[in-house]
Amino acid sequence: MKITVFGATDILGKYIVREAIALNNEVYAFGRNVFTSGLQRLENIHLLQGTLFDEDQVYNALKDSDAVIVVINPPTDEFDKSRSLGIKNILKQMHKAGKSRLIYVGSTAILSDSSGKMLMENPDFPKESFDQAREDLTVMQLLKESKLQWTYIALPSVKDEEVTGLYKSSTEFIEAQNSLDVKAGDAGLFILNELNKNENVNSVVMVYN
Repeated sequence: MKITVFGATDILGKYIVREAIALNNEVYAFGRNVFTSGLQRLENIHLLQGTLFDEDQVYNALKDSDAVIVVINPPTDEFDKSRSLGIKNILKQMHKAGKSRLIYVGSTAILSDSSGKMLMENPDFPKESFDQAREDLTVMQLLKESKLQWTYIALPSVKDEEVTGLYKSSTEFIEAQNSLDVKAGDAGLFILNELNKNENVNSVVMVYN
């Protein structure tokens, strides 16, 4: 499978690229600092430097791929719209290129709690996480409005640790979500398995250890 990874220089992005190559996929690794990120230069890795807001760069990065994985860093402040504007351009270019499969990696803030409300609507939701939550909610709305086969991967705190294969996933509310975390290696493995199995198309799934 040919896979484009937007955000390949992110901690999780690096794990995804490495694991995808180990599973004999061909990867188009896209990022602003892709040439200085330490990613290996192998025959089946194409390093593509660019920004998510450039239409031609994004189109060229995904036009030959079978699937797209999006890992965008959390916003730095309330004015940082990298996630929503970035995914908007990616969706546009996927439609233009006739591509349909996309996996977006976001926070757990849009998941529902036991009362049926989103976590971000809880009065105790951390204020420092609200900008990210708001961006992820906008992305979720854009995904639902698109005609693509998308999956929203909701991750708790991501740890820079290797794959164990001992992860869990759920499409339902999990108690004490704030106490959970996930190893980057396991999150990457789940994402790649999802591309092969397509068990959570057009839905949100949480992955955790």
